[in-house]
Amino acid sequence: MLDGPICASDPYPRYEPGEYEVRCLDAKTYQDPRFRRLVCRLRCALVIDPEREVFCFLNLGTGGQPKAGRGSKYWRAWVIANGAVPRKRQVLSARVFIGKIFLVRIGSVGKNLEGNDHSELEWYSTVREIISRRWS
Repeated sequence: MLDGPICASDPYPRYEPGEYEVRCLDAKTYQDPRFRRLVCRLRCALVIDPEREVFCFLNLGTGGQPKAGRGSKYWRAWVIANGAVPRKRQVLSARVFIGKIFLVRIGSVGKNLEGNDHSELEWYSTVREIISRRWS
């Protein structure tokens, strides 16, 4: 018999906020039950230390189909990764990110789902912005 629940995942990494070069290793779109929205999660490795990973979470809306309007973070990141704006009715596939190197801004997440402060021990880092594509 167990004394309590078992942690199901490793903690997200924590880095000093700033600009880093990363290589996108994987892109996964899924329904996030906590936020009740579709999310594209980019798994990236730091170029200076490929063993260290960081994630980028891009919101794709709350409906059944992914949505990425012109003002969304996903749209801006996709255009940078693609090197051009999409044509009308073009699918904005997340595969465009995989294998590319980007200059990104990494920041800390210090608040929880309800907007309350995390304890400093719970802080973690994510990609806040994809600034430019360095190499494809």
